[in-house]
Amino acid sequence: MPISPTRVLLVSLGLGLLGALFGAVLGALTLLVELARGLSGDWQVSLIFGAGFGAVVGAVLAPLVAWVFLRRVALSRAIGQTAGGVVAGVALGGLVAPRFCVPLGLLGFVAAGARLWFTTPTRDKHRESAI
Repeated sequence: MPISPTRVLLVSLGLGLLGALFGAVLGALTLLVELARGLSGDWQVSLIFGAGFGAVVGAVLAPLVAWVFLRRVALSRAIGQTAGGVVAGVALGGLVAPRFCVPLGLLGFVAAGARLWFTTPTRDKHRESAI
């Protein structure tokens, strides 16, 4: 079955939109955790900045990680577990040092994607080649 460039583009755009949505929510929560743990700043500005930053990062990383690591993973499982990786990284950053919440959240996202890639069984070679 040939791979349709239009279908690849549409799937990538959909993944980018989902990544932007979840990234915005998780980015806003990340900066609120940083504020709650002692970094100074206005919470409203931090909420907007965190949501914007998270949306941009999510829009870029979600399709990238999905195409590289998560082609065999169900969408609900991929979203839930990568979001859980972000939350775990942010929680760890909140406990250790609030200034590391963002990098640890990103690391948790990538680590969860890589873990899903290693733990998800492969399918038939004929079915795996189709998008």
